[in-house]
Amino acid sequence: MKHYSILVFLLFILHSCKNSCQFQKEDVIKPKTYCVNEIESLYGTPKDVASYLITEQHDEFRTSVLNCFTKAQRLSRSIKVMEYTWQTRPDSLLTVWYLPHMDSLQVLCHCEHSVYNLY
Repeated sequence: MKHYSILVFLLFILHSCKNSCQFQKEDVIKPKTYCVNEIESLYGTPKDVASYLITEQHDEFRTSVLNCFTKAQRLSRSIKVMEYTWQTRPDSLLTVWYLPHMDSLQVLCHCEHSVYNLY
């Protein structure tokens, strides 16, 4: 009988955790297009905006940006990228990289990460 009570208690806890996690996931609104105006309407003003040549800021965090270009494009050392970072929750950030194109910004890629990550 004692084992049965423990099993029921553990199942109850597991079920409560599962429902709690589902609620949190449904509550988070994700951008659809990742354009600047859409993200600003969801999360407000960007926490940080940076502009750099893709060959200047090469590190593990920005590897996905480099993968958007061919080797020849990377070697040209002339491709400028815009990097916008928004705080989405107290412990989470969203970084989106854009390629300036005439009067607009073309989305390259994005990364959701923790504020505690050290890059």
